[in-house]
Amino acid sequence: RNPDELDAQLSVIRKLRDTGRMNDAMERLAVFDGRFQDHAEWHGEYATTLVLANRLDEAIDRYERAVSIDATNPQRRVELAMLLIERRGGGDIDRADQLTEAAVALAPRTPSVLAGRAEVLALRGEIHAARDSYRQAVDNLPLGSAQRRMYVQRMRALGE
Repeated sequence: RNPDELDAQLSVIRKLRDTGRMNDAMERLAVFDGRFQDHAEWHGEYATTLVLANRLDEAIDRYERAVSIDATNPQRRVELAMLLIERRGGGDIDRADQLTEAAVALAPRTPSVLAGRAEVLALRGEIHAARDSYRQAVDNLPLGSAQRRMYVQRMRALGE
């Protein structure tokens, strides 16, 4: 009812995506984009939608905007870093390194942050440091969690 309410618009966009209405979600994002240019949450949700639409470069641009608006969100930094790793363009790994370093400084015990850092370290050939980062992530997850099993598998793949 209130087109200026950010949370309501984001909720509608998520529902559209969840029900497979990607074109409608993209259209709504385009229509309301001008209204929410100053909101990191808007750009983050836009980026997520672009990732699901397989529009990687545009998603990276949106994540960069979100990070520039709110530099205190470690999860968003790691998500951007993972997209940069996937793209691997000129300077992408260096930027991913910067992002994960900053994310670890903001949230040093967060498993997803530590795992993102581990991936950058592995790409840089710092296998021991990557395993250590995964080990820290595993130590901060409950026993039996699927995420913990996944991180243990990745740690083993790195030579554990």
